[in-house]
Amino acid sequence: MYHRVELFADPLKILDRQDRKHAEMSDFDHAFLCGLIKEKRPKKILEIGVAWGGTTTVIMHCCDMLGIEVSFASVDLNKACYREPDKKTGYVFDSLVDRLDKPENHRFYLGGIYPDFAEEIGNDIDLLVLDTVHSMP
Repeated sequence: MYHRVELFADPLKILDRQDRKHAEMSDFDHAFLCGLIKEKRPKKILEIGVAWGGTTTVIMHCCDMLGIEVSFASVDLNKACYREPDKKTGYVFDSLVDRLDKPENHRFYLGGIYPDFAEEIGNDIDLLVLDTVHSMP
């Protein structure tokens, strides 16, 4: 059975505070993801792939806006942003952390793959966001 998710774009506005867009997901993808979070209200989110951390920031802001007490983990192979190696992976999140209600509910796991951190992250993941490789070779 086909099911529609109502798009929820309001959380994307947090990225307007940046000098340029620092997210590889499209606005539509973000609005869909936020609509899914609004509908399903996950308690534990795992994001695989971080880069700048734009999507990480949108997800956390979305949960804040909806009043969802979430445990949120983001995993990336790189400690330095692959697009800007002079910056830390997830630096957009770090630059906007003062705009988030509960940034302590989020944790980066950098410099490895998910199995390296699986035990620490734990079970009971409600939503998995595979935010990796947005282009074909």
